[in-house]
Amino acid sequence: MSVKQKGISGVKWTSFSTIVLAVVAIVKVSILTRILNIGDFGLIALVTFILGVISIFIDLGLPSAILHKQEISKNEYSSLFFLNIFFSGLMFLVLVVLTPVFSTFYDEVELLNLVPITAIGLIINALGSQQRIVEQKELNFRLLAIVEICSSVISLGVATIMALDGYGVYALVYSNLIFITITSLFYFSRGLFFKRLIFHFRLSDVKSFLKIGVFNIGGQVINYFTKEMDVLIIGKFFGKDILGGYSLAKQLLSRPLAVIRPVVMKVASPILAKIQNNKDELASNYLTIVNIVSAISFPVFIGFALFADFIVFILYGDNYGEIVPFVRILSIYTFFVSVRIPLGTLIIATGKTHLEFYWFLVTSILTFGAIIFGVSYGPAGAAWALSLSMVLFYIPMWRYIIQKLISVSLVKYVKAHIPNYLTLYNLMTSSKK
Repeated sequence: MSVKQKGISGVKWTSFSTIVLAVVAIVKVSILTRILNIGDFGLIALVTFILGVISIFIDLGLPSAILHKQEISKNEYSSLFFLNIFFSGLMFLVLVVLTPVFSTFYDEVELLNLVPITAIGLIINALGSQQRIVEQKELNFRLLAIVEICSSVISLGVATIMALDGYGVYALVYSNLIFITITSLFYFSRGLFFKRLIFHFRLSDVKSFLKIGVFNIGGQVINYFTKEMDVLIIGKFFGKDILGGYSLAKQLLSRPLAVIRPVVMKVASPILAKIQNNKDELASNYLTIVNIVSAISFPVFIGFALFADFIVFILYGDNYGEIVPFVRILSIYTFFVSVRIPLGTLIIATGKTHLEFYWFLVTSILTFGAIIFGVSYGPAGAAWALSLSMVLFYIPMWRYIIQKLISVSLVKYVKAHIPNYLTLYNLMTSSKK
């Protein structure tokens, strides 16, 4: 099977699995909003934020390096695995030690239990994370899809049963741990038996990977703070109940991203990496991906903005009307996040993670200032500040990143973001041939 055929097959399988995962996630939240308190979702938002930062450090930026480097020896594979395990254990201990600090900062005693329990998933995930990236690199999308679907359905069942049994916020925590455990142990087994994982570690084996990964880590951490600093600030100034509503609105809008991002990153990243030396083909493929994402995202987020009240009522019930303004405002922000997703594939393909790092460093400082200013007008002000920041960064991102990577003109860059449904149609019809 050719790379193109594998890519088309990957789009099909990844699209199918991510749609199933998105539906399962929506069903889970729809069920739990009718059982749990809104404050529980605020607590989970805080825990997710804390662990999200730590999890970025854990992989040391190695997934991008593994995708970029086309040949990996058995010794390198094993050294990367044990480095990941060691660092995961270290970050777990750091997180446990810092938990009282987080609890005091947010004045939430429950974090003393929630954070360490959830953090166990970091170590479990480390067992299989590397092999999952290898399967992606080898374009085994059917396998990835089946594992994710089975794990998510089981996780949904666990969450529902535990919520009905009165476990409260722990229903979310333990269901997520179940999902991580199933997927990670499966991929660990694959690595052990099929990749012949051996007991070997040498620092020199991983140096070339770390050179790419170190900037990727910095970029990811800063980008994560940029995307989630509104959660950090709202949680501090307005408490867990307001944060719970805001978080539910943001989660709702993230569902389309949960479909778009895996399809783009899992399929496009390894494919673009294979053509990294052909600049013209790389540029053409990147702009096509941007156009396809824009064609899908634009009507979706326009729909969220126009029909927010109806969507919230259907999915969350009639007690969550106060989050409708958040959904409408954040629709702008989420659209611009969606069309920026393909940039990650371009960074991985070229290996120039330093450009991403410096860009995120500057924009995060500006975004933080905007949100601090906006929060004085309430949580809606913070949402507006976040959304408008993304709009203002649109042209500068082309100038300081895109143009340096593929030398594309501003006209072509802007044109790629204008939805072209003929391009999308041609892609779908070509996949049937």
